[in-house]
Amino acid sequence: MNTRAKKPRCSPTGEKGVAVIVVLVILAILFLYIAANARSLHYLGREIKLVEQQQLRRLARGSSGTNVVQNPGFPQAPSPGSTGSANP
Repeated sequence: MNTRAKKPRCSPTGEKGVAVIVVLVILAILFLYIAANARSLHYLGREIKLVEQQQLRRLARGSSGTNVVQNPGFPQAPSPGSTGSANP
């Protein structure tokens, strides 16, 4: 004989409904994260193309870049095989 009173339980459909809502919220957050990353990648790609175009234009202007030493006016260093004197 069962003398204990049965405890009322939550309906399983209510628990399933909450779980579905939680999963949908997590999926929505993931989709927002993916969309933000895709947008950032798009803008970074555009920025890289712009920088590349600027570099190509700069390099196409002339090959006499700023790193080329024309004639500094300093005396030449002796070659490694020389004795160091000007008159042998």
